Amino acid sequence: MMSDVPYVKGGHPEDQVMDIYLPLGGNSSVTKVILFIHGGAWFTGNKESLLEYVTEFQKKEEFFTYAMFNMNYRLATEESIFYPKQIEDVKTAIKFITDNQSMYKIKPKFALVAESAGTHLSLLYGYMIDKSVQVKVICNFVGPTNVSDKAFKQTAEYLVGEKNIHNEAAYRKVSPVTYVTSQSPKTISIYGGMDTLVPARQGEMLKTKLDHAKVVNEYHLYPKEGHLFEEEAMKNVVVKVASFFKKIKF
Repeated sequence: MMSDVPYVKGGHPEDQVMDIYLPLGGNSSVTKVILFIHGGAWFTGNKESLLEYVTEFQKKEEFFTYAMFNMNYRLATEESIFYPKQIEDVKTAIKFITDNQSMYKIKPKFALVAESAGTHLSLLYGYMIDKSVQVKVICNFVGPTNVSDKAFKQTAEYLVGEKNIHNEAAYRKVSPVTYVTSQSPKTISIYGGMDTLVPARQGEMLKTKLDHAKVVNEYHLYPKEGHLFEEEAMKNVVVKVASFFKKIKF
């Protein structure tokens, strides 16, 4: 494992770095990439919060052949909201991995595995930005999909800025459901029925859009889980992801 590898030359020494986990016998013609993106309501959090998920993926035989990257990104402030800088960081991280595909012995086909606000970034990037279609699948763990929802009122200043708090168009512009098309990456969504931070209706809204666009997707609700899943539920989520990867041949 390589820790805190900068993915931006001269970038922020803590925010614009990633941890890299390469498989034994990596091969640039077959070794695909799983990129983990942490949550934290856009203004807090770091890659360490996903270490339990990274560990569970590493322990499961179905993921032994994947290269895994776990990234940080610049956090939002009231003066510098999440967009576009956090999306730019995701784009730059993917470009860094792609540019170094020979060194890392990977094939630049990506699964984005993310939680909460990190999922919001993943969905926006995959649905709106990724014109080269490098992202083949998105694993949506309790992600915001329509940020005009009242559930995100407390973080609105980080999403759209104080001057746009009452501007519905500003929320639509940064809501992943706005950008779903028939070309959107295949998506597996996981939500907790007891989650008060990102209600399960966010997953239901996304599923409706994906189904209408005929995008291959799955939606799984864990009725007794909140925003942070307990260990057994988390292990079951990884099993479901492995099954979805097999189903879509990723």
